[in-house]
Amino acid sequence: MSIKIFIKRNTQWFRRREIHFLFLMIFILGLYGLVKYENMVGRPSSSQLIFSHNISTGIEHKQVRILCLITTEFEHHQTRASVVNLTWASRCDKVMFVTDLEDPSLPTMVVDLSGRDKLWGKTKMMFDKTANYSMEFDWILKADHDTYIIMENLKNLLSHYNASQPLFAGAIYVCRSNVGECRDFDGDANTDEVYMTGGAGYVLSREAVRLFLSGHDNPAKCRPGNSGPEDVEMSRCLQRLGASFIDTRDKHGRNRFFHISGEDALSLSDNLDRPDIAWISSYKLLPLLSGSECCSHQAISFHHLKTDQMKLMEYMVYNLKPHLPGDEDLSPPTDEAIIPNSMLVHTDILEIVMNIRNDSLRKAILMKEDIDFTRAAQILFKEKKPSEQIFKIGDKVALRIDLATQLPERIFKIEEVLKTWLILNNTIGNGDLCKIEPRHVVDIFRDVKSDSNKEQTSKIEEHNGKDNDNMVKDDDDKKKEEQTSKKEEHEDKDKDKGVQDGDDQNKEEQTLKNKEPEEKDKDKRVKDDDQKKEEQTSEKKENEDKDKDNIVKDNDDQNKEEQTLKKEEHENKDKDKRMKDDDQKEGKHEDTDKNKWVKNDDDQNKEEQILKKEEQEFKDKEKMVKDDDQKKEEQTSEKKENEDKDKDNIVKDNDDQNKEEQTLKKEEHENKDKDKRMKDDDQKEGKHEDTDKNKWVKNDDDQNKEEQILKKEEQEFKDKEK
Repeated sequence: MSIKIFIKRNTQWFRRREIHFLFLMIFILGLYGLVKYENMVGRPSSSQLIFSHNISTGIEHKQVRILCLITTEFEHHQTRASVVNLTWASRCDKVMFVTDLEDPSLPTMVVDLSGRDKLWGKTKMMFDKTANYSMEFDWILKADHDTYIIMENLKNLLSHYNASQPLFAGAIYVCRSNVGECRDFDGDANTDEVYMTGGAGYVLSREAVRLFLSGHDNPAKCRPGNSGPEDVEMSRCLQRLGASFIDTRDKHGRNRFFHISGEDALSLSDNLDRPDIAWISSYKLLPLLSGSECCSHQAISFHHLKTDQMKLMEYMVYNLKPHLPGDEDLSPPTDEAIIPNSMLVHTDILEIVMNIRNDSLRKAILMKEDIDFTRAAQILFKEKKPSEQIFKIGDKVALRIDLATQLPERIFKIEEVLKTWLILNNTIGNGDLCKIEPRHVVDIFRDVKSDSNKEQTSKIEEHNGKDNDNMVKDDDDKKKEEQTSKKEEHEDKDKDKGVQDGDDQNKEEQTLKNKEPEEKDKDKRVKDDDQKKEEQTSEKKENEDKDKDNIVKDNDDQNKEEQTLKKEEHENKDKDKRMKDDDQKEGKHEDTDKNKWVKNDDDQNKEEQILKKEEQEFKDKEKMVKDDDQKKEEQTSEKKENEDKDKDNIVKDNDDQNKEEQTLKKEEHENKDKDKRMKDDDQKEGKHEDTDKNKWVKNDDDQNKEEQILKKEEQEFKDKEK
């Protein structure tokens, strides 16, 4: 029995081992077949994917920290520098814009050296200023303000290398010895210099930065002074200090750093004859690839980009993606995306609907089939006055789009009033807050809500759009119409009423008739005043014209007198000449000379007298002109005073008229109340005094309300006149 039990146990153990062995063989064969298949297709195997980086570098991947130094100038702070700061520089672990002036809108490092000829000195100074904190980072990137860096690809590349080694990486070129700027500063003209171009951006490891800070002052290894090509001198200095250069191409030989834009890189081999990039054919060290093979799928930098190109790069790299299986579907529901044909005609309303961010509200409007577009346009686009746009905290408002599209009206309460926004609280729903512009809401107690309110608001808008004179005329016409309508009402009542009512009506008609001639008299007075004013102005103009004519005549007389005096002077001069000629001919002696002297003295005296007369006449003219001006000013001031008095009289007359009309209205209302009371007494004889008292109280309340309405109308009329 013991032997049988032993055999059974052993056979069970062997069977279990056989099953485990079979599973192990199946797994090994499956893995072998998978590796064979991947090698046939050309894909890297899973083992290669897991161990390839460690085999090539011998280190583990780790997260790297990068300090970005971006050279710029103050004139580019708000354009290129600001775009760089908002796009790729935001992914640096620390960024500093090396510039000539401070700017609170940017993290700046001021280095007071500007110009391309001093860029080498600027580079040395900015690295010196980072000496206190540069060792906290694994790598330091130097780039220009027109360079775009894909930071994730740069960190992926640098994660393969040890920052404790002196390493230098970028877009590699060669500067030939036959080029003037490439000749060594120490006199060696036979050496070709391999360098990393500055436009594409270059990176230094932590150890390379330490070597540069301690050795760039050594004139035997690094160029002294500020002049010289910055990228060539940096590469030459690091090479002599013991740093190694990294070939940054990917495993397919495609470049990752580019000194040119992406558009130029794609067509570089076809455009090398272009003047701005022809230098590459002389400086290239690596083969130039064309088309999609020009650039690595993990490219790092592009240069010579404008601000719009940088924004495009930001969108293309980080936002634009092809849709793959399993990705989020960004398409909205079809019923929200289909626009009804009836709305396509009304583009102004469609624009508002398409800009609604609330998906449910936009969907409800698009799916509504019975929209009255004329009414919607009236509500949405009517011109609102500033007085109608004043909102206060606690006001209840509705959305203008709800009223325009006849959707169920939602009431919101204003929680806060900002300069250009309103903060609303949905009082019917769950109390959610929303922000909206004031022009998109309607005050349900003031604005359009019903047909009666529509008529009132339209009347208000019409009156606000007219001149003050037209408003007064319209009010007068309305008052006359009210008077005529009241007369007709009184006539209808007289037919049913007795003799007393007829007497009252006659009295009212007489008062109205008496007022009509009074109004006519007032109109005549106003017309007479206008005629008098016109006559006065015409008389004043005539007097002014006469004064002008008199002044002109006086000037003419003075001119004539001056001409006569001048004629006399010329005649005297001619006589003197004749006397002289006669004396010379006859040979007269000293007596004639004495006579000449006497004549000359007489002539001088005459001239002096003439000048004095002219001065006196000029002074008299000035006095006349001043007196005329004073008279004119006095007349104009009197005119203005008279006009102001006339206007005050007219306003007073209008006020008296309005008061009389208001008294008439009050009397009419009182008469109506009396009639109603008489009728009620006749019909309801069996009722008691309590009911009568209640009626009188109600009637008194009605009278008070009517008086308040009249006061409001008076105040509105006074405001219009102002």
